[in-house]
Amino acid sequence: MYKKGPYTLELSCEPGFAMNSYPGALGQCITNFVRNALQHAFEHRDSGHMRLEAFRLTPDTICIRFSDDSIGMDVDTQKRVFDPFFTTKLGQGGSGLGMNIVYNLVHGVLGGQIHVTSTPGSGSCITMNLPCQAPATNPATPENKQNTT
Repeated sequence: MYKKGPYTLELSCEPGFAMNSYPGALGQCITNFVRNALQHAFEHRDSGHMRLEAFRLTPDTICIRFSDDSIGMDVDTQKRVFDPFFTTKLGQGGSGLGMNIVYNLVHGVLGGQIHVTSTPGSGSCITMNLPCQAPATNPATPENKQNTT
C-alpha cells in the first residue's frame, strides 16, 4: 500500500519472544493502521513516516505500537476513533468500520487492550498490549485457528 507513495514504514521488533495467537487478526489490525495513516493522516502531505514496533512489556504481555508523524487527531476524533461508522472522510470511500473492527479484534479475539494518543500536528500512536497466549475462540471457525507466530 505505502510503497507507491512518498511514505516510509520502519519496523522494529525485539528478538526472542513468541506468541501463540491469531496472526490473521493481528495482521488485519496492522493493515488497518497503515491504511488509515495513508487515507487520513498524511492528507495533503508530500511525505510521511510510520513506525511499527513490538517488544515484551511483561513476561506474558507483548506491546505492539504503531506511530506516525501525521497531521494527528483532535480530542473529539480520538474519543470516537473506535466507534462504528465513524469516519473523517464521510462520502469519500471509507465505511468508518476499520478501527471498530480493530477494537473488537483486539479486545475479543486477541484478548488485549488498545488505545490511541494523538496531538494535532504531531502525529498519532496506537498501542496494543496483547497476551502472549491469546484466549481460545470458537475452534470451528477456520479464520480463528490459533497459530504460533
